[in-house]
Amino acid sequence: MGIEQEAIGHILLPTSGAIAQPNLFVNDPVLVRQMNEHKEFWAPGIVIMLPSPVARPPPLYTVQIYTPSPHHV
Repeated sequence: MGIEQEAIGHILLPTSGAIAQPNLFVNDPVLVRQMNEHKEFWAPGIVIMLPSPVARPPPLYTVQIYTPSPHHV
């Protein structure tokens, strides 16, 4: 489109293929897969805590999820 903008490196999405476990940072926006009465939906969220550096894979991130109604995750 001819529009240029400077961007911070960790917010860029790779275009060379899928990444199984991308590096996330605090305040990164994410989509979280949810199930609600046999229906799958994706809720927006934000990373609020990174996994421990000594944790074994898979790394577990703490994410705040934004949904229009309260539910158990």
